[in-house]
Amino acid sequence: MAEIAIGLEEKLRSMAERLQRYGQSLISLASQYIAPRTQDSAPMMQQSALTRMQSHIRRAEYMLRCYILWMAAELCRTGLQPVPKQEKTPTSEQVSSVSPLIQHQERERIALTSGRIRFGGFRVLTPEISNRKSARRKRVFRLAPDPLSEVDAEYILARLNRLPRILKRADVIAERLVWKALKCHAGMSADISETKPHPLYFRPLQTWLPPEAIWNSGAEEDERADLNNLHLEARCALEEIGLGIPPPCHADALPALEAFKPPPPPQIRSF
Repeated sequence: MAEIAIGLEEKLRSMAERLQRYGQSLISLASQYIAPRTQDSAPMMQQSALTRMQSHIRRAEYMLRCYILWMAAELCRTGLQPVPKQEKTPTSEQVSSVSPLIQHQERERIALTSGRIRFGGFRVLTPEISNRKSARRKRVFRLAPDPLSEVDAEYILARLNRLPRILKRADVIAERLVWKALKCHAGMSADISETKPHPLYFRPLQTWLPPEAIWNSGAEEDERADLNNLHLEARCALEEIGLGIPPPCHADALPALEAFKPPPPPQIRSF
């Protein structure tokens, strides 16, 4: 078991180093796209460059999701389950006398006046969507933006600068996913369905290859190979612990084999 753990650690560390190298290349690429600006002005970028950077960041985030799920599944499979951290109970001196409402308002005020870009947290898993039908909205026709027009790039740069922080905390995120899986499914046996996904559910892993749009966004052959490898490692690791995702309508694609089923037992009726 120790030899398996050492080999797995080297494999995960090697992949993390390659992910770090890809992230650094994206940061250098984005610096080439930023238009010249003054010190106080917001960073601007051409619309065509912004679209390319969005596709690159989606690919990097997808690789991080597969990497974290692969790590979480390996923790469950090899039995290297993390030790739960004991939460420290605050002492009487640490308990604040300020009400929770005022604390929340103060945090909101600091966030609004800090000038930082606010966006949602990094989500590894596919969220569970309710079956309620939403009201249909009429599509509004919009013209395609001018690819040479300069647009604000603060949001895309904030997502780009978040990638190294996610990679640094990948093991912590994987440990949290492990405890979530163990809490929901003791013994790692899951009832997989579309309406009730298992705790490590990531919809793109239901196929053997990553999404075509994400794969085509990679320019380097080595990065495409690593993308395929991460997708396959995450899928196979989840299947080994019983949390695989069957492809949609997989049962309908199999033969019924009605001719090989035994005949029904005779029915005996009393007169």
